[in-house]
Amino acid sequence: MEKLKLIAITTLLLMQAAFILAQSATKKKLSEPKRGVNGFPELAFTEIPGAPKLSAPVLVTGTEKLVVSEGMGLAAPAFYDWDGDGLKDLLIGEFGSGTENGRYIGNFIRVYKNSGTEAKPEFTGNYNYASPPFDILSNGTPYSVDQYCCIGFTPQFIDLNNDGQLDMITGQYYGEVSWFRGSKKGFLPGETLPQTSPAEGDPRNGQIRKKAHQYYWLYSSASFGDLTGDGKPDLVVGGIMALCLSKNVGRDSEPQFGKREMLLDPAGNPLKVHEFTQEELKYYEDRKSLGYIPPLSGNDELSPYVVDWDGDGALDLLVTNTYRNKGLATVDFFKGVHTQNGYRFQQAVPLFIAKNNGKAFPGSGPRVFVTDWNNDGVNDLLIGTSVQTVRGEFNSYLSWNWEKDHGIIKDPFILSFDLSKTKMDEFFVLFFRPGQPGIAALYSK
Repeated sequence: MEKLKLIAITTLLLMQAAFILAQSATKKKLSEPKRGVNGFPELAFTEIPGAPKLSAPVLVTGTEKLVVSEGMGLAAPAFYDWDGDGLKDLLIGEFGSGTENGRYIGNFIRVYKNSGTEAKPEFTGNYNYASPPFDILSNGTPYSVDQYCCIGFTPQFIDLNNDGQLDMITGQYYGEVSWFRGSKKGFLPGETLPQTSPAEGDPRNGQIRKKAHQYYWLYSSASFGDLTGDGKPDLVVGGIMALCLSKNVGRDSEPQFGKREMLLDPAGNPLKVHEFTQEELKYYEDRKSLGYIPPLSGNDELSPYVVDWDGDGALDLLVTNTYRNKGLATVDFFKGVHTQNGYRFQQAVPLFIAKNNGKAFPGSGPRVFVTDWNNDGVNDLLIGTSVQTVRGEFNSYLSWNWEKDHGIIKDPFILSFDLSKTKMDEFFVLFFRPGQPGIAALYSK
C-alpha cells in the first residue's frame, strides 16, 4: 500500500486557556522544546494490515496567510468541494468564532478555497465563512450551531435521507445532532435530527443538571455509518462517559435514531482509549460526593469518525480525545468486526506514537477527517489540533508539553496558581460560576 500523507491543521489561539483553568505550577520536571508547530518528533506508526501507511505529518500552509481556525480553539477539518468547481476545498469548523476579535458570534466553518489542482491542493490563507447560497431562504448568517463547550462545528458529510444528495451534519454539546439537508442548490438551514430515548428524554429538559442525565447526552460528537447492516446510516456518538451507537430506526427517507447503547468489544467490554492510573482514579474518588464517575472510555471528550480504515469491508472507528495528559494517543483505531452478538470493535491501538515517549502532536483536542488529499487513489488523514500561543505567537513550552503537566488545568470554579513559577508571559483564564457566563481575565508577569 502506498504511503499517505498525515496532514496537520493548527488552531492559533488567542485564548486557548479560555476553556481550561490555571493552577499552581507543577512540580514535575518538564521539557521545554525549542521547536515550532511543525517540529514533530520521530513517529512510530502501527502496522495495520490493509490500512494506508502514514507518512510524517505535513503542515497545511497558505501562500499569503496562515491556514488556521481561531475563536476559542478547536480545528475540525473537512475536505469538500464547497463552491462546485470540481476541486475540494479545505473546511475548518470553529468553536467560538469571533472571540479572537473580542466578540463571540457563533460557531462557524471557515472555507479555504482550493486555488491549486486535484493533485496538489493549494490555499492562499484567505477564507470565507460557509453560508447558504442566495437562492436558499435562510436567516442571512453563516451556517452555525449552538455549542456551550468543547466541540465546535465538526462538519461531516453523508446522505442521511437517501435522496442522492450529501447532507452536512455536526454533533452538539448538549446532545442534539444538527442536520443540514443537501439539495441541488446547496445545504439548507440546520434542523435537529429526531432522537428517541424513552429512558432519557429530551437533552434540554429539566433534568439537564443531573449527572445521570448528563452522562447520556453531553458532548454528543457525531459520526455515521451502517453498523446494523440494514442499509441505513446509524449514529455513533462520543460523549463524556462512553462511545455509543444510536440505531437508525426510521425509514430510508426519514431518519430517526433510537436509544444510545454502548459500543462494545467482542468480549462485551466498553471501548477504551485510556486505562486510568491510581492517581487519576483518586481524582474521581475524592469528588464522588459531587457525582463524578470515571468515564468508562478512559476520557470524557471523545470524537469518533466512522470509516473502513483497513479496507476489509467492515466499518472501523478513528477516535480522538482531549489529548491533555500522558497515556493518551493522538488518534486511536478501533477495528470493526462482525460477531454472533452483533457488530463489535476490537480495543484501541494508536495510529502512531512519538518514539521519544513524549507528545506526538502539539496542542490538544485533535479532530480527524479521512480524504484522498492529492487524488492519487489512497486515503489521507487530516488532523486539526489546538495549539497554544502567547501574544499571538506559537508557544513550544505550552504546546509540546501535556496540559495537565504544565499547570493550566484544575477543577472547575477554582483558580490557584503562582505566576512566578510558570513559563508563560501572559495568558487568558476563563472563570466559570454556576448559572453565570464565563468571565475572561488576562494575566501577565
